[in-house]
Amino acid sequence: MLAEKKRGVAAPPFVGNKINGSISVDDLAAEKGGFLPSRSEDCLASLDALKFLDASVHSGIISRLRRQCYSSLLDEVEWKVPRGYDYGLSSAENYRVDAPEKQIHLGIYKDIRRELDTEYHGFYTPERQWFQDKLVKSVLQTGESVDHPWIIFTAGPMGAGKSHTLEWMNEKGYFPLENIVQLDPDKFKLALPEWGKYVEHDRLTAGFLTQKESGLLVEIGQEAALRCNKNIWIDGSFRDYDWYRQVFAHIRRENSHYRIAILYVHATREVVMERVRMRAEKTGRYVREQDVNDSLKRVPLAVYELASEADFVADIDNSGSVPRLAGWSAEDGSSHLNVCGTFEEITKRFSSIPKDRSQATWHRLLNESIEQDKLVAFGKSYCDQSQKLAQLLEDQGADSVMINLDEDSQSGPGLGHALEEMTGSGKLPLLFVNGKYVGGYGKIKKLQEEGSLGDLIDPELRVTA
Repeated sequence: MLAEKKRGVAAPPFVGNKINGSISVDDLAAEKGGFLPSRSEDCLASLDALKFLDASVHSGIISRLRRQCYSSLLDEVEWKVPRGYDYGLSSAENYRVDAPEKQIHLGIYKDIRRELDTEYHGFYTPERQWFQDKLVKSVLQTGESVDHPWIIFTAGPMGAGKSHTLEWMNEKGYFPLENIVQLDPDKFKLALPEWGKYVEHDRLTAGFLTQKESGLLVEIGQEAALRCNKNIWIDGSFRDYDWYRQVFAHIRRENSHYRIAILYVHATREVVMERVRMRAEKTGRYVREQDVNDSLKRVPLAVYELASEADFVADIDNSGSVPRLAGWSAEDGSSHLNVCGTFEEITKRFSSIPKDRSQATWHRLLNESIEQDKLVAFGKSYCDQSQKLAQLLEDQGADSVMINLDEDSQSGPGLGHALEEMTGSGKLPLLFVNGKYVGGYGKIKKLQEEGSLGDLIDPELRVTA
């Protein structure tokens, strides 16, 4: 089926250079059921979950951080963890329905659930299915339907900095996260009401015990977004090439109008090892060197094998302080190496700033938003610094408004572009007081450290008791 479509890029030479001496496809097949992750395991249990664990465990404010990070998911969803919940078992096991006569699919995504592998996922209680539907629906509010959508898969070993790279690209205007449905199993894990207790029970197994349910949410969300013709970003490590081959085949068969992209983010072995070491010191969780080596081998091989089934593959070197586009391959068979760090090719393919309104209109709407409240900040719901700025203002007793641009797919991108033109800064968050631009998180944090942040917030802007 895939061969008949004649789509996909040639095997990228830049990836081939990285798999010299790696294990072969036959070796991987022979090891299936051994160390090779089981079905979609790389997507379900990426060690990048540590970036969420870092902040929550170290700060000691797991519940508050979880609500801040994913307020868009949790505000509409209420769930009371049942008494007697066993944190030694996975969330899938706790909410599993074993009686055949009670194994039913319910809710707005029941048709999608019927098409999934129930042998792997099992059946959840009706109440839990309702809860899961609410989480997925909240994520799908981002983005809008387009005629020729992209589904973008990030690939990279642990320690490569995939999410950091894409957020950096977004801040620089190279990659528009605002108008894309972002499906990240780690974010779903953090949105589960049981997550905090899992971490308290055993931080080493928290990710593993929530991986099956978070993976189910990604699968449901992906299919629902595909049916809505939205641009989609799947944030995974890309280790299990067999699983992704099936995913690609399904997209080509059922959603042939979609274009598939792979953004391969990598770093040198020395840099990866150092990042893993530093992360281990920070979190107390150490990763075996052999596991890191395995990731370094498998990911480039998977990219190499699946490139021919994608429409665009980008090679991004994140070894230095700033990511660099090292090469790219396109469906027309062209491959470009050593492109001097330019990201124009990615910008050209994925730009999504709305074209239906003039820049003057976006500036007018921006000014209206700024003037509507005396203390207003613009940020993003997933941005750590946006959350920190909100907390700083709250600690000062400020009556502030945070506008998360990623939560409004219609106006967010245009307002973000107007903000950058107005302030000269493409990095969020940005704070305005009484209609005047003050600065970003760095400046506000400095004012706090100097003890002068309170002077910025006059009595009229404080919350009255």
